Amino acid sequence: MKALNNNFHFTYAACLFLAFVVISTIYFFLFVSGKGFTYEPIQGYFFPVNIHDHHIYVNYIEKIRDADSFIELLHFNNNTGIALIYLSVINVIELLGGDFPIEDIALLVNVGVFFLAFLSYKNIIKQLKLPYYYLYLFFINVSFIYFAQLINKDSLTILVFFKVIEYSLLGHKKRLFVLFVLSVFVRIQLPVFIFIYWFLMSKNTGYFKRFFILYIGLALASGFLAKYQLLLMSEETLANGFSYLVFKLNTQFYIGSLLLNPIRVLQYFYDLLLSFSFYNDGYYDVSRLKNIPQAIIFITLLPTILLTFFYYEKNMRTPASYLMAAIISFFLVWLLNPMVNVRYVLLILPIIILLGFYQLKFNTRRATL
Repeated sequence: MKALNNNFHFTYAACLFLAFVVISTIYFFLFVSGKGFTYEPIQGYFFPVNIHDHHIYVNYIEKIRDADSFIELLHFNNNTGIALIYLSVINVIELLGGDFPIEDIALLVNVGVFFLAFLSYKNIIKQLKLPYYYLYLFFINVSFIYFAQLINKDSLTILVFFKVIEYSLLGHKKRLFVLFVLSVFVRIQLPVFIFIYWFLMSKNTGYFKRFFILYIGLALASGFLAKYQLLLMSEETLANGFSYLVFKLNTQFYIGSLLLNPIRVLQYFYDLLLSFSFYNDGYYDVSRLKNIPQAIIFITLLPTILLTFFYYEKNMRTPASYLMAAIISFFLVWLLNPMVNVRYVLLILPIIILLGFYQLKFNTRRATL
């Protein structure tokens, strides 16, 4: 009976994924196809797609194509890998005789990536011994429609997060190592994320001690690296806000991240709450509007999530640890970046939401035993 119910829910979830593809395609024709990539409002909407990053990756693709030698490609950064991935896809399509706009190719790639993410999410649900109707949580993440548009690292980053958890649950150490090596082509931070995840999960004792070591080590590393971050970004991009304060304390005393990273975590979620302010000067800001379903679910689950981490040592001895370790690894790595942006927290929010629902189910069950 349980197997029959799971088959039904998986089939229904697969239909929902087809609906996701249709909606993403409609969104593409509304906001991407033939729109000329302008920063001006499109049909009364602000920022319906991430045009800025798309332009950067397209420029990098052209740079790689025009490179005279392999030596010119050795300047590897966070943009080079994704450009190489898309250039490879474009070359394969051209070899097969196809000729499509890069925006169309990006939609196909991103939808394909999210299909793999959906299958990985199903395996996570199965290994956590959750009923298959928890698959419907995948579609709460409306931001996936946004990430399905144009060239971006976000869809692949979400897939890597899911795969790390899936392979860890299944004990696939070799696949996890391959993912560790290949993930650098998506984001330079991802191999570090995978290593930290492995370190947190490497033993069944001393969870808080390992977290403490990682927090101190990475926070101090962020302080020492701060002086070199100006090579990758302009100091003006930090404005005069809290991120600038952390940056200055890092460059002068190396302790900005060490002392203030907990507040920076709160900044991420404050940015998420700002999503409710999505109407401005007669226009809808889609970059915020898309976050509201996830924000509402997160706020609802917040007490459960906070309690989960309050009893950190206890819960790290349960299957919830596979999700908790991913969340902790994310913040430890992403806090190396002086910038705080709600788009980053949206990458890990599907896992935070899943953790909340997992704890609701199994903590309720334990309380009734």
